[in-house]
Amino acid sequence: MRTDSEIQNTYYRNFKTIRNKFRKFEPTDLIVRILDYANREQTNFDNCRKRRPWVCLLLVKWIIMDEQFHHSSRPNATDKQLTEILRLTGNLESNNRMPDEYDVSHHFFRKYIHQQFIYQKPLSFQEIGRQFILFGDIEENHKIRIKFQKKHNIDINHFLMLSLATAVNFHNSTSLNVNNHWYSSLSPALTKNLPDFFNSTSKTITKLRDSLTETQPAQRRASEFYEHTPLINTPFLLLNNSYWIPHRQIFFRGIENFIYNTLSEDSLEEFNSLFTKKFEQHVESIISSLNLPYATEKQLLQRKRSGKVVDFLISDESNNARISVEAKCVSASNNLMLNDGSMEILRATKANIAKATKQCIEFNNWLNKNHDTKPKNPHRDFAIIITYGELQVINAEHFSYLTNEMLSKSLREKYGDDIELERIFFASIGEFEALVKCHIEGISPISETLARILESQKNANAGNKRMAIGQYLFEWEMDQGSHPIIVDRFSKEVENLRAHMKC
Repeated sequence: MRTDSEIQNTYYRNFKTIRNKFRKFEPTDLIVRILDYANREQTNFDNCRKRRPWVCLLLVKWIIMDEQFHHSSRPNATDKQLTEILRLTGNLESNNRMPDEYDVSHHFFRKYIHQQFIYQKPLSFQEIGRQFILFGDIEENHKIRIKFQKKHNIDINHFLMLSLATAVNFHNSTSLNVNNHWYSSLSPALTKNLPDFFNSTSKTITKLRDSLTETQPAQRRASEFYEHTPLINTPFLLLNNSYWIPHRQIFFRGIENFIYNTLSEDSLEEFNSLFTKKFEQHVESIISSLNLPYATEKQLLQRKRSGKVVDFLISDESNNARISVEAKCVSASNNLMLNDGSMEILRATKANIAKATKQCIEFNNWLNKNHDTKPKNPHRDFAIIITYGELQVINAEHFSYLTNEMLSKSLREKYGDDIELERIFFASIGEFEALVKCHIEGISPISETLARILESQKNANAGNKRMAIGQYLFEWEMDQGSHPIIVDRFSKEVENLRAHMKC
């Protein structure tokens, strides 16, 4: 097995070979042609994947960041020369660890999913609708709204409405750049904000270079091969006086989460302190739609009086079950998804999902000792830790496996050997909405779905265990459509957009 040092040295040596090749050619021409190649056949996801857009955008990042970027009088590369540079960049995958070189093989698969799945989804109207719920209703004096206005010089509601208009136009078009007639039917009250909208979502190559050299490490690391491209936070490139998207799927992912991504990039801890309450309110609205009795954190604290509780406790008496719910505003950052050392993972999750896991165990222990309505069958107790993004961790047992069992060892030392980590599930907010949708539509009660996932995980061999609740929902065809709350809000905002159109 290769050491980390050997992997890094090989990667950097091969990177220098690629760098020395692309330095021979005019950089802006290279960027335009690489993006053109990456964006061909966008309507077919299989063909799109064959072009390996993650490789293309990694190469674009290197070209923009290169210290010789501004050197002049260089020729354009031939098609053959560009193809060779792309081939060599793609070959860097073999410089990274292969599955059999990890102590925990799922680290490889999490990196692989993190790298590629963002290119395999169309525009999500579910994500767009949720953005209006999470950010469109906040008060004018709310710190998030003030922070967004200060950073981007546009009101958050005007931004959301123009994002919707722009995303829908790109969804309905094969174009890779903004067409001015898209906005010609909108009222002046909205279009007057277009300059500020594009100033916030776009950069020239020069400004993007300044941003990348400031925020991206100068030293090349082998793990960057699996990173989400930093262009995800720059939905448009301003090239030749026109706004171009670097890649259709990257544009969609960027617009879907632009507010969260750009406001949390300066200080995730500070942003979460402002966002947590709003996130919990949305989680509660989804829980309310279950039409099951539930207790809030405030109500639980009145009962427990001391120590930690969870955000919500759902009672599903007809199915003899209880579900503890804890909401954490954590997303699938490069730092969280690409760490493969046990201690590094524990450090990266100490303030969020590791903390939430301990919280759920402590609360469940208290619940079983002090609550007079515990299920007759104790194996009907579950917990769900709801996250903002998809972390590719299905439950606390899987989470402990990713830490090479360091987590379970520390938890068992503190709470005893009878803790059941497999009953503490992780779900993104989208996965949780899907679980609840299945419940309210009579497809499957939420507790029954969790029990079915638990049984499937127990019966699967190591190679067939799933890494996310969403994978089971997809497999069982239970992920169809969006939760009614999301559908209603999206429909409302589409009508609002129509109201902004000229008669």
